[in-house]
Amino acid sequence: MTSSEEIAPNSSVIPGLVPGIQAQHVPERVALDAETVPAMTPGSWQVLVTPEFPMPVRLRKLIGLVLILIWIFVYALFYVALGGHILPNAHWAVKLAYYAIGGLAWILPIMPLIRWMQRPDPET
Repeated sequence: MTSSEEIAPNSSVIPGLVPGIQAQHVPERVALDAETVPAMTPGSWQVLVTPEFPMPVRLRKLIGLVLILIWIFVYALFYVALGGHILPNAHWAVKLAYYAIGGLAWILPIMPLIRWMQRPDPET
């Protein structure tokens, strides 16, 4: 494997990443070790996402994809269980309307996440 100087001079490697993958634009003053980030506590991730080290669009899309899949799974289970509980003997047209609305309503809470995923990388 090549050293970090051969891949990208003057860039820093964040410990814990896949060997050989460079994290560019990491300022030298941010040392990501056990003393700087002793444990992942609420808000400690903000050390990793700063104006000097913005989250790349590919990582945002990966995170967004996972969150969307989890949301759809949880939403579908909840919506179907709720429909079975409140509409057990309802007319078929009422059930059709309920599930048609529910089949489209899942996207509304996801729209801010999709906008965040599609935000372009800042120019460097």
